[in-house]
Amino acid sequence: MRPMVIVRAFLMATAVALMGSVLLIVSFGLSTTPAADGTPPRDLAEIAQSLEAILPVPFQAAIAPAGADGVGLVDPDQGIWHLRTRDGDPASFFFGNPGDFPMMGDWDCDGIDTPGLYRQADGFVYLRNSNTQGAADIKFFFGNPGDFPLAGDFNNDGCDTVSIYRPSQQRIFIINKLGENNGGLGEADFSYLFGNPGDKPFVGDFNGNGTDTVGLHRESSGFMYFRNSNTTGNAENQFFFGNPGDRLIAGDWNGTDEDSPAVYRPGNRTVYMRFENSQGNADEEYRWGESPYIPVAGNFGPLSTTVTVNVTGATDQLKYAVESFYNDQKSAPHLPLGLRSNLSNLFDYPKTKTVTGTAKTSTAYGKGVAVVQTSGDTLLAVTDNGWEWRVVGADPAGLGRTVWYGDSPRHVAMIGADWQSTDGGTSWPTTPLLTNADSLHIYSVDPVAGAGTITGFPRSTYIDSPFGHVRVSKTLENRGPDNVVEALKMETGLPIEGYLHTGMGSMIGGGSPPPGFADLVDAFGGFAFLVPYDTWAATEGDTFVDGNEAQSIARERMTLPHGGPDRVLAQGLLIKAALATIKPLGIIEMPNLLSIMDGFVNTNLSIDDLMTLAATVYTVDPGPMPTLTPASLASAGHVSGVKIVPSHGPYNQNVGTLPNILIKGCLFTPDGSTFGYDLVAQNYATFLDLQDGVLSTTPWICDDGS
Repeated sequence: MRPMVIVRAFLMATAVALMGSVLLIVSFGLSTTPAADGTPPRDLAEIAQSLEAILPVPFQAAIAPAGADGVGLVDPDQGIWHLRTRDGDPASFFFGNPGDFPMMGDWDCDGIDTPGLYRQADGFVYLRNSNTQGAADIKFFFGNPGDFPLAGDFNNDGCDTVSIYRPSQQRIFIINKLGENNGGLGEADFSYLFGNPGDKPFVGDFNGNGTDTVGLHRESSGFMYFRNSNTTGNAENQFFFGNPGDRLIAGDWNGTDEDSPAVYRPGNRTVYMRFENSQGNADEEYRWGESPYIPVAGNFGPLSTTVTVNVTGATDQLKYAVESFYNDQKSAPHLPLGLRSNLSNLFDYPKTKTVTGTAKTSTAYGKGVAVVQTSGDTLLAVTDNGWEWRVVGADPAGLGRTVWYGDSPRHVAMIGADWQSTDGGTSWPTTPLLTNADSLHIYSVDPVAGAGTITGFPRSTYIDSPFGHVRVSKTLENRGPDNVVEALKMETGLPIEGYLHTGMGSMIGGGSPPPGFADLVDAFGGFAFLVPYDTWAATEGDTFVDGNEAQSIARERMTLPHGGPDRVLAQGLLIKAALATIKPLGIIEMPNLLSIMDGFVNTNLSIDDLMTLAATVYTVDPGPMPTLTPASLASAGHVSGVKIVPSHGPYNQNVGTLPNILIKGCLFTPDGSTFGYDLVAQNYATFLDLQDGVLSTTPWICDDGS
């Protein structure tokens, strides 16, 4: 026998958004008088809820024992079942119609739990004897409207049957045989009272004696209680587990033959398992699925998968993520919506495929990151807990689909904080990353088109921002990078999704600045760049720069013909040269590069978005990528600042008639070794062009270096 999931039918339409961390409800030592049927009074839930302590529970990876139950998730909108053993074997298949109520049971007494469902539209239960797509093997009429099915082995005969919980009476009807095919369920063997109105039933063998009994879950508080016999009486065990709104299931998670609780939390799409029937921490957790999905549990046996994964450098858990990607493509619950849409209508079940390739993993920004390269595809994967991997982006060229590294086009702010003494050399900033924005660029990229631009802003450029008419560099000072993004979004109209933010670094003399740009360049090992002019650290004609030299080029302004605009273009060309050095290493090295970047660059991007953004670098040729600066040339010259005339947006009224000119700077060679730019006004270039994703057509591209 294996435990079944009992979830209330209207659960499908009432998903509750919850907090995104693992939660634990701690014991309170409260004592109250139970109700006549042995359940605690209703107000205990409210008392407990008001006193609960919410603590983070660290993930502890464990190897699943033989015979341990697994968790499945059912998509109620499409009738797709996603099953997964504790060892990670997956299977996905269609069974039923949208809106059916799912359960699992060993209907043919072979020790393997298979799907069942209750269809309220016609009042029938449909059961299948294999974990595959197909028609029901048996169906029968079930109970009264409003009844809920209870699936379990209620007489220890090794076979599961479907019994009834009638919430209008709080009465349980035990039926120890299946209904006749195309007939009715039959008479109950016996019935008894148990529970309080509104509590939801679940089933399990809570003491390991081979007989399933019924428990009840108070979803409003996470309170659960059960008896170890199918009789009226006091609850024999009661405790809190999980959070309000969690969806409870029970199973033998550790191979002891004793069932214990697990919850699926829709808010963060995570399963939390406890190995004992007592209050306490979750013993195991993993992220999976989508918020509307309904959990089921059981011993699914060896699941049939037609995907074989031979990927060097991948852990078993990462291999499972790869297997899941190829096995579940058009309906995989773990894939981002955009990627899933990109893969829609690709295959029909079943599929047969052998996947060979190489993986590299590392740690960046507190998460595990991986790139998997197969014979035709590139997959990006992330783990939040060090064990459970999920695919967050892909270039599925081998499957005949376009790259998906986030929805295109993408725009991210790149912010470099200044580091200057406030009194000539003795006093230094107390918040070194919240000083002036000395370097400010927008990286715009369309990975599908294979095109991008780098737009830089001279630091003394005045813009209209949420903080008034200010120098663009002042949007960072004492405000933070989030506010810089908001100001740039307001000025340009671009949907900038976040920022990469760093300081100048420890190579700059004086004070104690935090590690930053110069240190990042040195950590990377420097890069090829033909130095265009002498600086305090670099010599014209040199073909390679280290951190201090790159910093000096990025800082030089006063000796340049056009001052600020020249410096911004030079900064953009340094970025391009760095990209031109990184790209030949191959995307397989991206996890290591992100790990290096972690020590020097702050970001508000999620690890998923950071991974896919970094991957866009490998879709773009840095040579044709223009570096731009928005300016009115009439106000340029040797001064640091220029006036931006916005092309659209809330502040485009009464600001004059000068066009929004974008000056184009181009590399002469794709490897980034030559500096050069064209300061001819280009009236066609506007932020609206960037917003619309026009990044790859003439006259945007640097086609001949002119």
